[in-house]
Amino acid sequence: MSDSAPAIELEDVRKSFGQRRVLDGVSLSVGAAETVALIGPSGCGKTTALKLVNRLLDADAGTVRVLGRDVRGEDPVALRRRLGYVIQEGGLFPHWTVRQNVETVAKLVGWDPERRRRRAEELLEMVNLAPAEFGPRRPRQLSGGQRQRVAVGRAIVRHPQVFLFDEPLSNLDAKLRVQMRVELKRLHERLETTAIYVTHDQVEAMTLGSRVVVMRDGWVQQVGDPMEIYTRPQNRFVAGFIGHPPMNLLPGAIRSDPAPSVSFGEGVGFRITKAARDRMGDIREGGRFVLGFRPEHARLRKDGADRERSVRLDLIEPMGSEVWLEVVWGDRGLRVKVPADFDGTVGQEFELEIDESRLHFFDPGGGGRIA
Repeated sequence: MSDSAPAIELEDVRKSFGQRRVLDGVSLSVGAAETVALIGPSGCGKTTALKLVNRLLDADAGTVRVLGRDVRGEDPVALRRRLGYVIQEGGLFPHWTVRQNVETVAKLVGWDPERRRRRAEELLEMVNLAPAEFGPRRPRQLSGGQRQRVAVGRAIVRHPQVFLFDEPLSNLDAKLRVQMRVELKRLHERLETTAIYVTHDQVEAMTLGSRVVVMRDGWVQQVGDPMEIYTRPQNRFVAGFIGHPPMNLLPGAIRSDPAPSVSFGEGVGFRITKAARDRMGDIREGGRFVLGFRPEHARLRKDGADRERSVRLDLIEPMGSEVWLEVVWGDRGLRVKVPADFDGTVGQEFELEIDESRLHFFDPGGGGRIA
């Protein structure tokens, strides 16, 4: 395989279980030393795609290549031995010590005891587990984060060129997830290996993936670097799925008299600049669209006089470094992020201001991006 060739390729891959289509023409290319994060709701097909790579499942149609070779022409066991695979539960043998769990892969391929011992100690050090302290312990004597570190160490015994991670942090508490996320990112930078990382956690996807793949119902919705996915979602699903809280999405119509404006119902709307109107392209007077904006791209004014922008504060959620608000605009609820020193009370009225340079417009039918 040349240095420029993809390490992993899925080409028009399809997979069904009975009458249910789980993957429907998925194509994806993962470059050498790249980490690609797959994210989407439960049942979207992300774990199935991962299992096709190491032949825990076989595709019904299409091609899967790993390191330049079609996996259908490979022995599944031999293929898996060339890949590092870490699953949600870690997959450790409970009756073996930590050292034995790490050494097991090396033992299967015939390494001598001394070489296995040295490699196990090296890997335990790499995942921040002192060999003398943790090597003799059994998995039940470890925390969840420590067990996952052992699983990662075992996966890299034979210097795999490809790592597959299937929601490895989902069973950990919030603090441990943050710690392990940092450690995985540092480990990847050190090893410079290719990885596919399946997760339902947006923070993991955005921080660990050099590219993010958003999936839904067996289809790839968008592929891009994390900030591209966040700042320029290609459809309403991606806009509403990525972001916490998610993007506000409002069905509306364009008005031109007396000035360019958008309306979201009787007495609810705001004027827009000519630049924002031009971005909406061919949408004509009365034309429908879905407007989107992130909660951090809006703010509330106490002294506003524009009644069409008037919102009522309905919920306050202090988050420490910022405050999340829910406001009611007409008959719709919106989310707004404001600084931690926000001064307001439930029931109070404000004028809503939205950064027009950060507006998104989507097709109300198919949901594709207009501007």
